[in-house]
Amino acid sequence: MTPFRIQAKAASATPEGPDVTVEIMDEIGWASGSAQELIGAMQAAKAQRPLVRIHSRGGDVLDSLAIRSFLASLDTTVEIFGVAASAASYIATAGRKVRIVENGFSSRPRTWHPPL
Repeated sequence: MTPFRIQAKAASATPEGPDVTVEIMDEIGWASGSAQELIGAMQAAKAQRPLVRIHSRGGDVLDSLAIRSFLASLDTTVEIFGVAASAASYIATAGRKVRIVENGFSSRPRTWHPPL
């Protein structure tokens, strides 16, 4: 099972509205679904103005950064309708417009490493 769903809009969609809706609903990467799968599906849908809806506790940081880089190259709108935590919060920064519901939540972990 992949943590995302992609739905392309009809060709008659308004020029300023989203042409694709992406819902990220679970962990990102690992066995759930990779950046390669999501980006490939968006490219197949010829996405230019995606609406990305996020409710995820995070997942693989490298997959999230790849997704974020791809989405940042498009006219992306992000909507956090629940939680965008950890690695999912990186994806949330890809939007030219970012909306969050009143009771939504976004957090990024404090990164660190042990002294060398």
